Amino acid sequence: MKQELSCETGNAVMWISVFTGAISGSILKAVIPDAGMLRTAFFRQGLGLEIRNSEIGELLLHLCGIPLLWMLFAAVLGTSLAGKPLGFGLLFFRGMAVGAVLCELYLLQGAGAFLTAVLFVFPFAAAGTFLFILAVREMNRFSAALIRCVQGGESPEVRLYLLRFLVLAGFLLLTGGLQCIWLKSGFAVMTGK
Repeated sequence: MKQELSCETGNAVMWISVFTGAISGSILKAVIPDAGMLRTAFFRQGLGLEIRNSEIGELLLHLCGIPLLWMLFAAVLGTSLAGKPLGFGLLFFRGMAVGAVLCELYLLQGAGAFLTAVLFVFPFAAAGTFLFILAVREMNRFSAALIRCVQGGESPEVRLYLLRFLVLAGFLLLTGGLQCIWLKSGFAVMTGK
């Protein structure tokens, strides 16, 4: 009996985790709009438009700080035998953040939020979510390699695993930097501030 998910099935489960999380986050925000958890930086993972009076460094820390911690957490989870199911939970949580932030935007701005979401929230949210999917895929591969190692197989390459996560973290910082520049310049032009 095959113990691993096929690549296509694993990718489908990852995307389903994200979309299910987004739906859950939207419903949660619509039903309980004042829930304190939905406003924490830990939950929002750098998403949203909280840029008023923020310096570039502070904004970059806001955009990338918590997501980098989540990526580190994913890297650590990959070194455990229980990494796979926990990775899907991380993607679900990321989806919840995206859904709650987009729902909040629509609750605040109505139909006019579509343009704001497409221009200022969705690109960073989509790029970050894609990077998290890649991180969870790497995490799942390494966790599966550990299971094979425990069963008498070959030992996985730890240095390559860490290098992949460093590259993903670098891309996360790059997308955060681009989002920072885009929010500071584009949002100011759009709102006239």
